Amino acid sequence: MTGEYRVTEESGILRSGGVNLCCSRPFRMKQKITTFIVLVFAASSSLCLFLYLLKSLPGGYRSTQWALIASASAFLIASGIVFRRHRISQWIGLISGLGSVYWFCGIEFGYPFPALNTWIAFNLPDAATGSSQQIWIAKLKIAFSITALAATTISATRFLPPQWIMRKRPVRDRLWPALAICILAALFWYALSVSPYRIPWIVDAASPKLTLLHVEKNGSQFHETSVSIFPDGQVYVSHNDRRLFHYRFPIYSGSAVLPDDNRTREAAFALGRQLADSATAPAVRLRSKKAEGWYVRIQHTHVLAFTTEYATRPPTQAIVVFQSLASAVSETKYQGDAKDICFGFCYDPMAGLGLQYMNDRCGYQNGTHCK
Repeated sequence: MTGEYRVTEESGILRSGGVNLCCSRPFRMKQKITTFIVLVFAASSSLCLFLYLLKSLPGGYRSTQWALIASASAFLIASGIVFRRHRISQWIGLISGLGSVYWFCGIEFGYPFPALNTWIAFNLPDAATGSSQQIWIAKLKIAFSITALAATTISATRFLPPQWIMRKRPVRDRLWPALAICILAALFWYALSVSPYRIPWIVDAASPKLTLLHVEKNGSQFHETSVSIFPDGQVYVSHNDRRLFHYRFPIYSGSAVLPDDNRTREAAFALGRQLADSATAPAVRLRSKKAEGWYVRIQHTHVLAFTTEYATRPPTQAIVVFQSLASAVSETKYQGDAKDICFGFCYDPMAGLGLQYMNDRCGYQNGTHCK
């Protein structure tokens, strides 16, 4: 951009060819107040996260949290001098923000991400030991990361050249570019973290001999029923009616034991042996407005899918076994709410078949890795 730059004393505005390159003094004060608020929030979230971790985690882990104290102190210093030493405050905010974001990315995106991360803590059942504590830590981590990133982007944009004009105002004098970067980064982090569906537990339990899942989808409503039978004849039935855009959905389940000479038990084990060498398309979520799916899990990892979207039907014997096993359980009771931080879009047939813990999803889609 070319032109003559001049500052008019009466208005305090830098002009070039009639275009305002800086804002009036009231607007400069507004900028400082905004920066002050963001820096204070960043300092507060750093300090709150440190104090909560100090209280809730073992002593051996506490030493790694002193980075939070350093960032909180730097943000407080930057906020304290923002009105008198605005340029220095911007530098402190930028350096401390970059350090905070770098530290957080190291603990969030390092091993074993994405098997374990902040967002999937919200999938923990209410009855789980320490569930509320883990969810509080997750909330504080999200608040810390977003405020630290906001402080970084706002401080960084203030150093942009005054010649970068957008709609007659320098970009560095606008707030929305920094906020847009924060929102996009948070959305990318969220989308990368929540899928595939998993609960942040490692569970080493006996696998069922056979699991059958029936899913009926009508618009945003899903009706799911699963039956599982174990080698000892124990049968479990679980069903739910969940909706998209809902965070919680109730789970009802019941159990029964089939004797050794029970025909349904023998038919279920025979079906597992019959389908052991079969292969189908992947067991993915139903996407059509109205669809139906039948899914079979044999032992731990062998999964078959028969859906209207694939135009495939399950073996007749599979439906007969499903109905027989379901009728063997006389009553189901409310067992609590399941949660999906993806609001129903990540909960898939694999989760409905019981493969919902971190170690259950190892090696499956979306790059989840566990070692």
